[in-house]
Amino acid sequence: MAYGAMMGISLSAGAIIALFSLLSAFSAIALMAALTRDPRRPPSVAGGRVFFLFRDHELADASPAALAMLGRPVDAHSGFAVVAEMLEGCAPGLRQNMEILLRDGTPFCLNGRSGGASVEICGRQMDQQVRIEVMPVTSADGPAPDVTGDLAEMAAHLPLLAWRCDSSGRVTWANRAYLEAADQGETAGECDSCAAALPVLFPAEAGTSLTGRRTLPGDRERAPKWFEVKSVSLENGQMLAFALHADPVVRAEAALRNFVQTLTKTFAHLPIGLAIFDRDRQLALFNPALSDLTALDPGWLSARPSLTGFLDRMREQRRLPEPKDYKGWRQRIADLERAAEDGTYEEHWPLPTGQTYRVTGRPHPEGAVAFLFEDITASITLQRQFRAELDLGQAVLDTMPDAIAVFAANGDLVLSNDAYAAMWGNDPRELLVFCRIAEAVGTWQGACRPSPELQALAGWPERKPARQAFSTDLVHKRKGALALTVTPLSQGALLCTFREGLSGAPVAPPALQAMRETALR
Repeated sequence: MAYGAMMGISLSAGAIIALFSLLSAFSAIALMAALTRDPRRPPSVAGGRVFFLFRDHELADASPAALAMLGRPVDAHSGFAVVAEMLEGCAPGLRQNMEILLRDGTPFCLNGRSGGASVEICGRQMDQQVRIEVMPVTSADGPAPDVTGDLAEMAAHLPLLAWRCDSSGRVTWANRAYLEAADQGETAGECDSCAAALPVLFPAEAGTSLTGRRTLPGDRERAPKWFEVKSVSLENGQMLAFALHADPVVRAEAALRNFVQTLTKTFAHLPIGLAIFDRDRQLALFNPALSDLTALDPGWLSARPSLTGFLDRMREQRRLPEPKDYKGWRQRIADLERAAEDGTYEEHWPLPTGQTYRVTGRPHPEGAVAFLFEDITASITLQRQFRAELDLGQAVLDTMPDAIAVFAANGDLVLSNDAYAAMWGNDPRELLVFCRIAEAVGTWQGACRPSPELQALAGWPERKPARQAFSTDLVHKRKGALALTVTPLSQGALLCTFREGLSGAPVAPPALQAMRETALR
């Protein structure tokens, strides 16, 4: 059975996406500026000295700033052609001057533009080699600003992985984080200029993007690493890609799955049906008891129906109270949803099947609503039976000619009959609160002649008499002689029975005498 889940965690997916997008955008700007230069556009001069050394037509050496200016690995054999093509964009005619310098040793100096700044490009012969140097032109305000070197350095030190691939999928450039992930961190400085192919950590077919979550397999000593990868297509089939470490997100998702599984196992044993609807009112979580109580197929519930669809299907299964009219029933459903959002909905549903459900609505985090469905048919049946027995007992008492009053152990009047109401002129059953024995004795004393026996009885239950029945005679002002019989019951209760006529009991039976003595203390 499939169950939905709605649990919030501290590291949300929205925060990861926002961070990833920010870093990706920043990195794309930096790396696009420093590493994805159009070869037809003049390059920018990086910080530091920019020079290239050639032996014949082979690139023998270059400064770090010159390599950053190239922006990609160059082998020795094609170095002259690549540098000449790049510098030709700075100063037209430069390639021809470089050829003459290699052939005849004729030096040159040309002015040009690089990255919006004025530069001077000079070439001369040195010890069987040719040196080509690019220098910014200094003005009265100082050298023209150039941030390409800073961008390249920033790209190299980014905490996320960044790399560039050619149209065949071969990695042609990578920053330090990428090389460290490939266990080549110590050779990061060398791989910018070496001709050897860089490792491909995240292979992709030509023409396809790398967007999505990828993993680097681990070994016995290291666990697999997860990354969120984003790629950008460049011209000529090239691609610029970034990867952000996603291990915290993966661990959080695993913890969430384990938590949901624990909840699912807990909910699976609950006899109460649980249905949680998200903020869009789609069923997000339910337990097996819900299917049993609503007679709805678990497969249909797993399809995440809406709240209205869920209730419609319950109505079809005769698991809702029969409405008088459909329009009114729809309005009731709307009221149910609003009340559940406030945590105020609780109602008993008598079903056409004879069952009774208690339905409770409670608000849930992030705008969701939880409904609990409980079958209380047995409890309602028991209550009805108990109520029927009480009504039957009351009916029996009402047929008796004697006035009867039963007091609980705490002194509350809990039971009386019609004869009692007629004799004393009031019916305690109509009161909203319990009548205390002191109040009842006060009523008796007001309707009878003074009696020390009643005065002694008013002190019960604070001063309880001996636990044995006794009888005494009273004189009612309207009805004449009355016989009062007091009988102790179980659990500390007391039964008082009033019968017209004399009791024939001794004037002061032992039990009553003991009550009087207790009352006088």
